[in-house]
Amino acid sequence: MITIKPNKEETKLLNWLNKARSTDPMRDTLSSIQVKNGVTVAVDGYRIHFIPTPDCLKELNLAEPTAIKQVSKSLHADTLVEFDTPPQNYPDIDQVMPRGKTCFTIGADAKYLIDALSGFSGKVVLTFYSTREPFTVTSLDNKESIQKALIMPCIVD
Repeated sequence: MITIKPNKEETKLLNWLNKARSTDPMRDTLSSIQVKNGVTVAVDGYRIHFIPTPDCLKELNLAEPTAIKQVSKSLHADTLVEFDTPPQNYPDIDQVMPRGKTCFTIGADAKYLIDALSGFSGKVVLTFYSTREPFTVTSLDNKESIQKALIMPCIVD
């Protein structure tokens, strides 16, 4: 076990990353956070979160790739973590990243998107009409529901 000391921004990013780590005992391969090639990644089979490897991990001079088996549910100023060799069958993130041509890009304020999504449970549908018109969030699980969120796009340069 090693104590890491992330700063406030690193703590925020590592906790966000930790949300994409699998907690399913049947998916033990995905229960760690992988550090490799300057990128720190978590994947649970449904989403991938990745960030540049934070300084609090870089300064440990870890052999790469390395898997972080976290001890606590959330990281904070002094967190004990366990490092291990990542499973050989850990997904190759480069293999699953989209490579096709971008159809379109639309920007949205993260706070508004989070607020909109927090009112739903289960699966949702994001419907885009154009890059300059609001997009909608509706429930996929309850198609009869009139619950809907409309989010204004922001300009992407």
